[in-house]
Amino acid sequence: MSKHKIRIEPIQKRIRKVLDSQSLTLDECAKKLGISRQQLHYNLNNKDVKLSFIYDVCDVFGGDFKEILFGKDENNQIMSEPVSNYGDLVEKNKDLKERVGELKYTISIQKMLIKEFTK
Repeated sequence: MSKHKIRIEPIQKRIRKVLDSQSLTLDECAKKLGISRQQLHYNLNNKDVKLSFIYDVCDVFGGDFKEILFGKDENNQIMSEPVSNYGDLVEKNKDLKERVGELKYTISIQKMLIKEFTK
Protein backbone atom coordinates (compact mmCIF):
# COMPACT_ATOMS: atom_id res chain seq x y z
CA MET A 1 0.00 0.00 0.00
CA SER A 2 1.26 3.46 -0.87
CA LYS A 3 2.35 5.77 1.93
CA HIS A 4 0.86 8.68 -0.02
CA LYS A 5 -2.78 9.54 0.21
CA ILE A 6 -4.46 11.62 -2.45
CA ARG A 7 -7.84 13.16 -1.77
CA ILE A 8 -10.41 11.98 -4.30
CA GLU A 9 -13.26 14.25 -3.16
CA PRO A 10 -11.89 17.42 -4.81
CA ILE A 11 -11.46 15.54 -8.09
CA GLN A 12 -15.03 14.24 -7.87
CA LYS A 13 -16.26 17.75 -7.07
CA ARG A 14 -14.55 19.11 -10.19
CA ILE A 15 -16.05 16.29 -12.28
CA ARG A 16 -19.51 17.15 -10.91
CA LYS A 17 -18.93 20.79 -11.84
CA VAL A 18 -18.26 19.77 -15.46
CA LEU A 19 -21.36 17.56 -15.51
CA ASP A 20 -23.53 20.23 -13.85
CA SER A 21 -22.50 22.73 -16.50
CA GLN A 22 -24.26 20.57 -19.10
CA SER A 23 -27.77 21.05 -17.62
CA LEU A 24 -28.41 17.32 -18.04
CA THR A 25 -29.78 14.74 -15.65
CA LEU A 26 -27.44 12.08 -14.29
CA ASP A 27 -29.18 9.56 -16.55
CA GLU A 28 -28.49 11.73 -19.60
CA CYS A 29 -24.86 12.25 -18.57
CA ALA A 30 -24.40 8.52 -18.04
CA LYS A 31 -25.93 7.76 -21.43
CA LYS A 32 -23.60 10.24 -23.17
CA LEU A 33 -20.65 8.63 -21.37
CA GLY A 34 -21.81 5.16 -22.40
CA ILE A 35 -22.15 3.91 -18.82
CA SER A 36 -25.02 3.12 -16.50
CA ARG A 37 -26.36 5.61 -13.97
CA GLN A 38 -25.03 3.29 -11.25
CA GLN A 39 -21.52 3.40 -12.74
CA LEU A 40 -21.69 7.20 -12.90
CA HIS A 41 -22.88 7.33 -9.28
CA TYR A 42 -20.01 5.00 -8.28
CA ASN A 43 -17.42 7.22 -9.99
CA LEU A 44 -18.81 10.35 -8.35
CA ASN A 45 -19.09 8.92 -4.85
CA ASN A 46 -16.59 6.12 -4.31
CA LYS A 47 -13.05 6.31 -2.97
CA ASP A 48 -11.53 5.67 -6.39
CA VAL A 49 -11.79 7.46 -9.74
CA LYS A 50 -10.23 5.89 -12.82
CA LEU A 51 -8.18 8.14 -15.08
CA SER A 52 -10.09 6.69 -18.03
CA PHE A 53 -13.33 8.02 -16.52
CA ILE A 54 -11.83 11.50 -16.18
CA TYR A 55 -10.67 11.35 -19.81
CA ASP A 56 -14.15 10.25 -20.94
CA VAL A 57 -15.76 13.16 -19.06
CA CYS A 58 -13.31 15.57 -20.69
CA ASP A 59 -13.81 14.06 -24.13
CA VAL A 60 -17.61 13.99 -24.00
CA PHE A 61 -18.28 17.21 -22.06
CA GLY A 62 -15.23 19.32 -22.87
CA GLY A 63 -13.62 19.42 -19.44
CA ASP A 64 -9.92 20.04 -18.93
CA PHE A 65 -8.13 16.89 -17.72
CA LYS A 66 -5.39 18.73 -15.83
CA GLU A 67 -7.88 21.08 -14.18
CA ILE A 68 -10.07 18.18 -13.02
CA LEU A 69 -7.12 16.21 -11.72
CA PHE A 70 -5.06 19.00 -10.15
CA GLY A 71 -7.45 21.91 -9.64
CA LYS A 72 -6.56 25.58 -9.76
CA ASP A 73 -4.38 27.65 -7.48
CA GLU A 74 -5.25 30.91 -5.74
CA ASN A 75 -4.58 32.80 -9.00
CA ASN A 76 -7.12 30.67 -10.89
CA GLN A 77 -4.31 28.92 -12.79
CA ILE A 78 -4.28 25.18 -13.32
CA MET A 79 -1.73 23.72 -10.93
CA SER A 80 0.62 22.26 -13.51
CA GLU A 81 4.02 23.61 -12.60
CA PRO A 82 6.12 21.67 -10.12
CA VAL A 83 6.69 23.46 -6.84
CA SER A 84 10.33 23.38 -5.78
CA ASN A 85 10.33 25.17 -2.45
CA TYR A 86 7.57 23.93 -0.16
CA GLY A 87 8.89 25.87 2.85
CA ASP A 88 8.20 29.24 1.21
CA LEU A 89 4.67 28.16 0.33
CA VAL A 90 3.96 27.13 3.90
CA GLU A 91 5.25 30.46 5.21
CA LYS A 92 3.14 32.45 2.73
CA ASN A 93 -0.03 30.53 3.38
CA LYS A 94 -0.35 28.49 6.57
CA ASP A 95 -3.27 26.41 5.34
CA LEU A 96 -0.90 24.86 2.78
CA LYS A 97 0.97 23.20 5.61
CA GLU A 98 -1.70 20.49 5.80
CA ARG A 99 -1.44 19.91 2.05
CA VAL A 100 2.35 19.69 1.65
CA GLY A 101 2.42 15.89 1.60
CA GLU A 102 -0.53 15.80 -0.80
CA LEU A 103 1.12 18.37 -3.06
CA LYS A 104 4.39 16.44 -3.22
CA TYR A 105 2.50 13.31 -4.25
CA THR A 106 0.30 15.21 -6.70
CA ILE A 107 3.34 16.82 -8.30
CA SER A 108 5.06 13.47 -8.74
CA ILE A 109 1.92 12.07 -10.41
CA GLN A 110 1.62 15.23 -12.46
CA LYS A 111 5.18 14.98 -13.77
CA MET A 112 4.56 11.36 -14.71
CA LEU A 113 1.28 12.16 -16.48
CA ILE A 114 2.67 15.17 -18.31
CA LYS A 115 5.60 13.09 -19.49
CA GLU A 116 3.31 10.23 -20.54
CA PHE A 117 0.65 12.28 -22.31
CA THR A 118 2.85 14.88 -24.02
CA LYS A 119 4.82 12.34 -26.01
